Amino acid sequence: MTWAEFLIHILKAQAQTLHRLAAFFGEAELIEMLETMGESAEVSQLSFQMKQEWLPTTTGPDTPSAYLELEGAVHDMHLSSFLEFHLWAYPFYRIIIESSANLKAKIPDQPGSRVLETLVEEAIVQAQIWTRNLPIPPLLAIQTKSIAQVPWVRFRTTVLGKIGRRPVVALD
Repeated sequence: MTWAEFLIHILKAQAQTLHRLAAFFGEAELIEMLETMGESAEVSQLSFQMKQEWLPTTTGPDTPSAYLELEGAVHDMHLSSFLEFHLWAYPFYRIIIESSANLKAKIPDQPGSRVLETLVEEAIVQAQIWTRNLPIPPLLAIQTKSIAQVPWVRFRTTVLGKIGRRPVVALD
């Protein structure tokens, strides 16, 4: 799986999360929450660091087509412009896209290395942190967590399935 493919899966899961939360709270209320959350969520999420061994050293430059793939995938998600802005600003996506990862390069995942599994688990942790940082009323916290978790369970199943791994683990 390439970095671009992995990022598309992340963007799809987060877009589905935004769709589900917008349906639950209403888009205007969700946008207000996202604006209120602002930069505060990014501080805790920046604890994730890309490891140098995950980044191939012998690949050429990213091709514009990798970025076009990302743009096309997001366009196909049919988000409002406000939600699309917040999708592109999703901190875990930004950490990866701003790293030195060549988007067309394959994520190294030799037998026993578990790089993709580690990245999948980290994506889920980061999604949970992001959800916890939403300024939601305490009475709706459990329901919001449940609503936001479904796309990430699908994400995990899809990505691990593509690499031939069975997603057998309990999620929070």
